[in-house]
Amino acid sequence: MGKRTPDEKRRSAFALVKLLLRPSRDLLDSHRREFLRTALYKVTEAEAAKYQTRYRSEESLSSTRPDWQHEHVYQRAAMVDRLLKAAKKDIDRILATAIGCVVTKAEHRRLNKVKGLDGWRRYAKAGIVVIDTKSGRRLNLTTRAPRRSSPN
Repeated sequence: MGKRTPDEKRRSAFALVKLLLRPSRDLLDSHRREFLRTALYKVTEAEAAKYQTRYRSEESLSSTRPDWQHEHVYQRAAMVDRLLKAAKKDIDRILATAIGCVVTKAEHRRLNKVKGLDGWRRYAKAGIVVIDTKSGRRLNLTTRAPRRSSPN
C-alpha cells in the first residue's frame, strides 16, 4: 500500500464520518458520537502528524513537545452535534471546519475558559497568536479565517 497522501487520508476520514452518519438501528448513539470524535481527529491529522499541524500558536513554536496540546479550532463536541443534525448537503461544509492547531498547555487552559465562542474567534478572545506555518505569517483572527476544502 505504501504511504498515503494527505488528500487520501482526508478523503478517508471524510468517508468515515459519512459512514458513521448513516442511519443504523444497530449503532448505539454513544458509539456513533465516540467514533465521530475520533474521525474528526483523523480529519485534523490528515495533512500532518498530531503536532505538525499547519497552524501553531506563536508560543508553541518556542516551546518543547511536552508542553504542546493538539487543539481543535472548532470544538469536536459541537461539531459532532452539528454533524448529527446536518442535512447531507451540509456535511462537507461542516467538516471543512475540522482544523487542528498546536498550542501550549497554558494556552489550552485559556481556550477552555472562553465560553460562547468557537473557531478562531475563541483564539482571539483567549489572546492567542496563531501562525500559519505554510506561509510563516500570523493569522488575522478578526477577519474570515481559513477553512479546509472538501477532499472531493
